[in-house]
Amino acid sequence: MKQQIFKEQDRVYHFLYGWGEVIKLLSNNNQSWVRVQFDKQAKGFEDNFRDGFLLSFTEYTLEGFSQERPEDLPELGDVVWVRDKDSDGWEVSHFYKKDHLGYHVSNDMISYHVAIWSQLRKTNPYKNEETEA
Repeated sequence: MKQQIFKEQDRVYHFLYGWGEVIKLLSNNNQSWVRVQFDKQAKGFEDNFRDGFLLSFTEYTLEGFSQERPEDLPELGDVVWVRDKDSDGWEVSHFYKKDHLGYHVSNDMISYHVAIWSQLRKTNPYKNEETEA
């Protein structure tokens, strides 16, 4: 049987139902299902997905889909790399908070003048790039 990507209480996204929470993992005869309670559905409405098909840890459209577990959020003031689009370069800043608007970061941790970005990494994204001599 394929190893299950998801675990109970994971927050997951489905392109039709939106955000939800994994409430149970089921398996039978080398098949597995993920049972999800979606935020926008009536209480008690649950749906089962074989092997977590079409469930993601991040919002997606038909242009992008990932079941890669996201990094834990950094602590207040931690150094982070941020950008808005995959084609943008990464900028270094300090983590402030995350909310529905995105990742709030600050270059000035005294006044907390913040900028909001859509992508954030705790590790240096350029570390494994090869450099030309």
